Formats: sequence, C-alpha cells, structure tokens
Amino acid sequence: MTFISDYLDIHGEDPRMAMLTAGLESKAVWFVALMQDWLNLDGSARMNEPGKALATNWRWRMLPGAATEELAAQIREMTELADR
Repeated sequence: MTFISDYLDIHGEDPRMAMLTAGLESKAVWFVALMQDWLNLDGSARMNEPGKALATNWRWRMLPGAATEELAAQIREMTELADR
C-alpha cells in the first residue's frame, strides 16, 4: 500500500476510493472499474489469477442485493463529479 499511497498522495485515505477517483478523473477516454472494487471486496472475489489456468477463473458472480441504491448513488455522484 505504500506505493499506491505515495503515488496518489493519499496518506490516511481509503486507497480503494482514491484509486477509483483517480481513474474517473484521469484523462483516459475510458475508465473501467471492477464491481469488486466498488463493493470493496477482498481478494477472494478475484475474477482470475493471471497466468494460471484454474477452474475458478472467470467464475465470480455478484451476490443478489449487492448492487444497492446507495452504491448506485455513490457511483453516479463520483461519475458526475469527474465529468464523465
């Protein structure tokens, strides 16, 4: 976390939210954020492990009810603030 904290200058902030904000506010034409990041899930929700052909790759599914109105409002607000 030290590299991300230093790179984004976010000491004391939530690195996940800072990374999402930095991506949204970037000059990139497209920014893709994984739902796992929006939901603040840990490594057990990974979609795959690069370089490994595992039966569990690409099997993650969002649980029913995980996409709440509150989350939608947060994503909408951050997207609008970033002028996307």
